[in-house]
Amino acid sequence: ENKLLDRVEESDGGTLFVDEVDKLTLYHQGLLYHLIKDKRISAGERIQTLDFNARLTVCTASGRNLDELNRQGDFHSDLYFLLKDEQLHIAPLRERRADAVSLAKMLTGGNVTGLTLSEDAKEWIKGYDWPGNTKELIQVIKAAGRRTLTGSLTGSDLQRVVTTQQLPPL
Repeated sequence: ENKLLDRVEESDGGTLFVDEVDKLTLYHQGLLYHLIKDKRISAGERIQTLDFNARLTVCTASGRNLDELNRQGDFHSDLYFLLKDEQLHIAPLRERRADAVSLAKMLTGGNVTGLTLSEDAKEWIKGYDWPGNTKELIQVIKAAGRRTLTGSLTGSDLQRVVTTQQLPPL
């Protein structure tokens, strides 16, 4: 609870991103609902009231179907209808293969990692299904980058990481 309140305080006047909102407990989903609706959140003895003049944008993400979770009673219905009002569906990477390559280029480009992608790495990325979506892509690029000696990632480098499951859990 305090962690959520701390994140809200840090985000005051900006954006609070809640990834995997479907994994919050129903209690925490209720706290999030009141934060969005009433600009007020309370947990235990601590109550945080946000200034109505301050702008707090709450953005959530979920890899699971919230319609289904709500029907099953596994998602806070008030929060569900509040979020459903402004919903943006972003297709998984397996349906946006060119975006997977663009994201991989962004992850390897510039002075951040010093890595480059070979042409066969780009082809491999386009051909892979990415069941773990962007989180898996990020982890594969990082793991392959730690193992390369040349600084240029190849399709074999990426395949080796996926095949040997040298990834932390998603």
